[in-house]
Amino acid sequence: LSVVAPSSSDVRAIKYVVQIIPQVRGRVIEVPVEPTRLVKKGELLFRLDPTPYQNDLNVAKAKLAADEAKLAQAAAGLVDASAGARQLQEQLKSASGQVSALQPRLELARLRVRQYRELVATGAGDKFALEQAEANVTELVGQIATAVANEAQVTQKLSGQVNGEQASVAAARAQLATAKAQVDQSRSDLANAQWNLDQTAVFAPTTGYAINVQLRPGSFTVAMPLAPAMSFVEEEYQVIALYAQNELPLVEPGNPAEFTLHNYPGRVIKASVDSIVWAQGQGQVPQSGMLPQTGAFPQVP
Repeated sequence: LSVVAPSSSDVRAIKYVVQIIPQVRGRVIEVPVEPTRLVKKGELLFRLDPTPYQNDLNVAKAKLAADEAKLAQAAAGLVDASAGARQLQEQLKSASGQVSALQPRLELARLRVRQYRELVATGAGDKFALEQAEANVTELVGQIATAVANEAQVTQKLSGQVNGEQASVAAARAQLATAKAQVDQSRSDLANAQWNLDQTAVFAPTTGYAINVQLRPGSFTVAMPLAPAMSFVEEEYQVIALYAQNELPLVEPGNPAEFTLHNYPGRVIKASVDSIVWAQGQGQVPQSGMLPQTGAFPQVP
């Protein structure tokens, strides 16, 4: 019978106990839960003063709005810088085209001057026409000099580049990237501030009972595992029976089982095997830099 139908006199009904520890610190302002009264999952256990966390959330919202405005400004700056770069390119084309267009006119004006000089020297030319042609040459030379200077100035502005991109555009793009990173950081800070605010309300992790509730409005709680605010006992039971190792070879999950409890005299409770724990504390060798000590007596099974 100990193999095909093993029995045990050590049957334990246990419940899990959850230590309720707040995620944030603060002054308790509300404790609606009562000890040893059933609490449904998600019901409020206690609430902390949300004022400082609400203030942090407001600051985070304001900072995010300011950083988003800077991001928009940086994006506009990149657009302006790109437009400026394109405008410089057009100015360079215009200046180069103007130089190219004025050169033939200058050559023609100089040819006219030579022709008028030959005619004036022979007495067949108009001296006024010669003077007008010379003035045209001087004017064209000045226009070409101005166009060449403009071309050189635009070329110099376009010569400053970073990673194959005009310096002003690269600087605007860097400012935009910095503004984006700042906005991402502000959004993260906002989410963290909202999370902290939400943690001022502590809810039941599952259906169960709050035991030995000493927490009262005015108390101060901290987010430390060593200082739980209260203990919460789950409603569901676990039933465990302890057996010797040689009684379990044929037992498998799903096998029918039955047990009795002292608080239900004469009642046999039907059940089924959920699982078998093939381990125990006596069979564990603790982590150590020394060889395990077996002791003077044989180990328990």
